Amino acid sequence: MIDASGAKRVLRIWALVAATLFGIAAQPACATISYRVSLGSPDQHLFHVEMTIPVEGKEVVTALPAWNALYQVRDFSYRVREVSAACSASAAVPLQTRLLDKDTWRISLAGPCQPGDHNSFEIRYSIQWDDSGPFNSQLNDHHAFMNLGEILMYVPARRAEDTSVTFEDLPAGWRTAVELERGGAANAYDAASYDALVDAPVEAGEFDEFRFMESGARFRVIVDAADWKKEVLEGALERITRYELKLMGGPPPFDLPSRGYTFFFHIGPYEDQGGGGMEHRNSTAIAATSVEAAAAIAAHEFFHVWNVKRIRPRTLEPVDYTKEQYTRALWFAEGVTSCYASFAL
Repeated sequence: MIDASGAKRVLRIWALVAATLFGIAAQPACATISYRVSLGSPDQHLFHVEMTIPVEGKEVVTALPAWNALYQVRDFSYRVREVSAACSASAAVPLQTRLLDKDTWRISLAGPCQPGDHNSFEIRYSIQWDDSGPFNSQLNDHHAFMNLGEILMYVPARRAEDTSVTFEDLPAGWRTAVELERGGAANAYDAASYDALVDAPVEAGEFDEFRFMESGARFRVIVDAADWKKEVLEGALERITRYELKLMGGPPPFDLPSRGYTFFFHIGPYEDQGGGGMEHRNSTAIAATSVEAAAAIAAHEFFHVWNVKRIRPRTLEPVDYTKEQYTRALWFAEGVTSCYASFAL
C-alpha cells in the first residue's frame, strides 16, 4: 500500500533513475513518402497498398518490418502478394524489382525515374490479414484494424522523412479513427516519420465513439463491441486517467497540437484469441471479453504513456524492425507499469 505523498517520493526517485538508465526517443525529421491503402477487398482480407517514393539515386531498397507490436519476430512478409513498381512519369513501364531476402526488395530506377523535381515512383502490393486482437491486423466484412507496421513497407535509409497515408474504398458506412494529424483529404493522415506513422493503430468500420476531457488532456474512446455499457467504461476511464495524470503531474507532452490520446477497444467473445493491450505513443489498443476487463487493462496501458513510450530503455532505441532488440529493463518497463496500474485500480 502507498499513499499519494509516498507515490510522489517514489516517482521523484524514479525520475532520477530513468534519467540515468534510460533515453528519451529522438524527434524525427522531414520529407515526403506517401501511402494509399485500399480497404475494398474485405471478403479476401486483402489490404491493397500503393507507396509513392520521391526519387533519390539509381535504386531504392524497401522492406517490411519483421516484427511489430509484440516483443517477437513474426515475419509478416509471407503475407505479401504481387509486388511491382513503376515510375510515376511512365506508369506503363515497370521497374525491375528484386527480392533480396524474405522481407527486403530492391527497385532499380531507370529512364524517367531519375532524381529531379517532383520525380517519384510507386510500389504496389497487397497483404493479407484477418487476425483479431491488439497485436495484429484485420480486414473483414465487419471492420478493419491496422497496426501499420504490419502492412506498410518502409525505406530503411529514409525512415525520418515525413509520411502520409490515405485510406480508400471504404465499405458504405465505414469511417476511420487514428491519433494522427488529419491530411488534406477524407481519411488522410500525416506523420512526422515512418516510426510515428506505424506507432498509431487505425480502426475503420461502424464503431461507437465518445470523448471526455481530464486535467487538460483530450481523450477519445473508440469501441467496437456488440454489447457494452458506456457509463461503466466512461466512468472507469475518467477515474483511471484522473489518478494517473495527477500522479505524474499532469499530461505528458502529447505529440499532436490537439494534445490528445485515443483508447481503442474491441470487446466481445470473439477476442478469445487476441485479448490484451498494446501501448502506443498517443493511443492504446485493447481487446477484452468484457467492459470491466477492458477498463482494467486500460490502467496498465495508459501508464505506458510515460513508462516505455517516453522513458525508454536505451537498448530499444532506435527501433530495429529487422531483428529482436534484447533488454534487461523489462522489469522496469513492464513491472513498474503493472505496479502503478494496480494502484490506479
